[in-house]
This record gives sequence, structure tokens and C-alpha cells, in this order.
Amino acid sequence: MTDGRHADDWWHRRAGLAGLRIHAHLAHPLDAAVGRCGKGGGARKVRHHRVRFEGTAEIVDPDALRAAMISGIGKGRAYGCGLLTIAPLRPGE
Repeated sequence: MTDGRHADDWWHRRAGLAGLRIHAHLAHPLDAAVGRCGKGGGARKVRHHRVRFEGTAEIVDPDALRAAMISGIGKGRAYGCGLLTIAPLRPGE
């Protein structure tokens, strides 16, 4: 995943698997998360493209959302990526 349409498509797929029906979202590209995978001389550099998504969604599968909230989504969880934060929609929003 990089940005633009690919990021939006990724988010819609992952949100659906996480029990959400997206109503609106904004994508905010962020700097890549960089780290190392492996130990010693065999460690290789790992780079995860990051995008922060904000918006509104409807919870359609509470059990799937609960699992996603606990385990995260995506491949970069070890680097702080793929974490979900939810908040109730206030009246008038």
C-alpha cells in the first residue's frame, strides 16, 4: 500500500473485515515507519508506508470490530501501525 486510491481501497477492505461500514473518510499520508527485522548481521531494513484514516463508520459486526481492536489490522502492527481508535458520533456530526 502506498497512497491515493491504493490506500483508500486497502482501508475499505480492512474496515469491512473489521466489522465497519465506512460512510466517509479522509486519508492523511505519514512518514514511513522504519525498523529492522531479524538479528545480528542478518537483520534487514523494513519499511512500512503509513496512512492515518479519519472519518465516520457504522459498526455492523461488533465481534469483528472487537477482534480488530485487540489485534490491530495490517502488517505493521509491531511498528505501531494498524491500530484502531473509535469514538461515538456526537449528535449533529
